[in-house]
Amino acid sequence: MDVMALVQKYGKPDIFLTMTCNPNWEEILRELEHGQTPQDRPDLVVRVFKAKLDDLKFQIFYNHILGVVVAHVHVIEFQKRGLPHVHFLLIMKSGYKLTCPEQYNTVISVELPTKERYPELHEMVVKHMMHGPCGSLNPGNVCMKNQNLTCKSYYPRQFTDTTLQGKDSYPIYRRRDDGKKVHVRGHVLDNRWVVPYNPKLLRRYDCHINAEVCSSIKAIKHLYKYIYKGHDRASVSINDANGNQEINEIDDYREARWVAPQEALWRIFAFDLSGIFPPVLQLQLHLPGMHLVSYRDNADIRQVLDQQSASETMLTGYFKANCEFPWARSILYREFPEYAVWNPTLKKWKKRKQRTQVGRIISAHPAEGERYYLRVLLNHVVGATSYENLRTFDGVVYPTFREAAEKRGLIESNNNIDDCLTEAEIFHMPSSLRRLFATILVFCEPNDSMGKDISSFPLPEIEEEHDTMYGELRLVRNMRAQSDPWFSKYLLRIGNGTEETVKDDYVKIPDEICVPYTGVESDIDNLIDRVFPMLATHISNSDYITSRAILSTRNENVDDINMRLIE
Repeated sequence: MDVMALVQKYGKPDIFLTMTCNPNWEEILRELEHGQTPQDRPDLVVRVFKAKLDDLKFQIFYNHILGVVVAHVHVIEFQKRGLPHVHFLLIMKSGYKLTCPEQYNTVISVELPTKERYPELHEMVVKHMMHGPCGSLNPGNVCMKNQNLTCKSYYPRQFTDTTLQGKDSYPIYRRRDDGKKVHVRGHVLDNRWVVPYNPKLLRRYDCHINAEVCSSIKAIKHLYKYIYKGHDRASVSINDANGNQEINEIDDYREARWVAPQEALWRIFAFDLSGIFPPVLQLQLHLPGMHLVSYRDNADIRQVLDQQSASETMLTGYFKANCEFPWARSILYREFPEYAVWNPTLKKWKKRKQRTQVGRIISAHPAEGERYYLRVLLNHVVGATSYENLRTFDGVVYPTFREAAEKRGLIESNNNIDDCLTEAEIFHMPSSLRRLFATILVFCEPNDSMGKDISSFPLPEIEEEHDTMYGELRLVRNMRAQSDPWFSKYLLRIGNGTEETVKDDYVKIPDEICVPYTGVESDIDNLIDRVFPMLATHISNSDYITSRAILSTRNENVDDINMRLIE
């Protein structure tokens, strides 16, 4: 959530960088005693990698070896064999972003350098940056997957004379068929096997250091999820060696992971496992008198509550700052950390004089009611001096935050639901997005503005004398979801990701609501007749219309079905 707040402010990441520890670094080997190997000195490996990492951060963030970085995150992980490695995601300043394939070639290379001109770099590429081999050359390589014996990293790549922009993927880098070949692990390899690297960084650090341009990737949440995926885990059980005990799979289940000496020492030395810049401050969100209060175990609760500080929070401090400082009254709550610093001891905001920080209001679900509408108001209203002031509009103090938001036009025509889904699109993963959408359909009463306006269809005008629909028929809630328990549970199963799926994560439609598909044009007409039998007879019956629905995966299919119904 915090790293996506950086994306919301600074844009998508531009460069994905991974550096892996090289146990044969000179700094490690020269400190070994006679007969020792790097595996015997995990403390030495950890300290040298930390020094290399600090130097890498200095080169990137202060010497700007890749350009000026405006925001970044990095995470330290440990391989199964124990060696540490680090993942970086870099967001570049606007003037240093890589926006076209020609610029990619200035940072990333996937070709073997000329041995005569760059002998040391050539040796490092051969030693650290050649994939595999795999495929037919080595079917047993760890990167091979499924029975088709295909490489999960798609090596060997194809030759190409120019760099091409990726379509929701990494770019297709220039790999020229220039005749250069090298011997790697008993096989002859060429440019098709080179892993993307930056020549300057590889030459400086002499280790596996993979660099990729990722600005063309749309699924940026998956990039951040990858670097924050956590440690490898395994399910194990402990049983009697004699096999006499009764096995209870639930009681014996254990979630375990291997902690190598290098990781243990990294934690003992208290080295950071991750970093983020600028830092992100999570802003408190609570209704009046419903905030958390911390106190010691032996403290008297009445004395704790009587203290002035017990009622002061980031949010109430924001209200006070708006009362005291004119400069604060034009700043939204989520933007406040960029201009002010929160003092947790004094529990007050003071004007920021140096550095920067990004704010993120703690999320609230639409089903939370007033707390959610309070968040809606804070995201749009500046200069609020109190909860009551936030509920005030045009001189009228409204009793609830929802009414105040409605009067301000913030939740008309499903704007609040649209805003909720738009923000969730930035922060949430697909499974939680589906669950949120299903919850909105069932419980939040979205009106018909979530679809296409009925006036956009070529409907004939109805003369008043033939108009049997008195008043206006407006869909303000999902009536079938609330009146049909099976359908409601079906929607929630889709949202929770528990509904049965087929290939590529498509939802399987239950047979009881599925009309057989034969591949002919009349299939859609049969579907309409099945769902809306005797439509002409019941066209003016609102219960008949609203108790039926045709689910479709695409808007264009919805439009096609609507047109057929009209015709």
